[in-house]
Amino acid sequence: MKMKLFYLCCLLLSFSLPILSYANSEQSATPVMKSAAQVDDQQVADQQEPKMYQGLTAAHNRIRQPLGLPALIWSNRLAAHAQEWADHLADQQQCAMEHRPNEGEYQRVYGENLFWASPRRWSNGFIEAQPINAADIVTPWADEKHDYDYDSNQCVSGKVCGHYTQIIWRDTERMGCGMRICDNKAQIWVCSYDPPGNYTGEKPY
Repeated sequence: MKMKLFYLCCLLLSFSLPILSYANSEQSATPVMKSAAQVDDQQVADQQEPKMYQGLTAAHNRIRQPLGLPALIWSNRLAAHAQEWADHLADQQQCAMEHRPNEGEYQRVYGENLFWASPRRWSNGFIEAQPINAADIVTPWADEKHDYDYDSNQCVSGKVCGHYTQIIWRDTERMGCGMRICDNKAQIWVCSYDPPGNYTGEKPY
């Protein structure tokens, strides 16, 4: 049977600051922390991740590790925050790809990456949710590396790279994710990051 699959991913530029307005700046001092290269990925990922999210922290740290960046740890608080927004999108927005607003009840306070997957539709008409793993979610974000120029601190013209720069933001320490399968079997994934990244005028590391 043939099936059709479709993914979308979206990013939140922290505090609505456009990534294309980046300018070079000096790095601020950061506390001495153990680097991702010094931390076992599986140990970090298994600290608090629920089973359905296992691998997400490790997938992020595999991107940070070659850059010598501090390892992220899973935060249940951030996961609950992400889940709240995933639930809102599923219940109130028909699983639309939308970021938290600048103000109001759901005001954004953390960095945020979004991932959306279509339902899996079989030729016999059967529709089901796709089986999604950590690599499915993080790989397209990481692939934005090719669309990011570190020297100019800008995305390639016409491209998006803010998912990637959030992942490699040095000062980010914690992450947590949530997801919902919607009535039409599409699914929305939300990952929250604290401290948030993608500040205008600052490089990620």
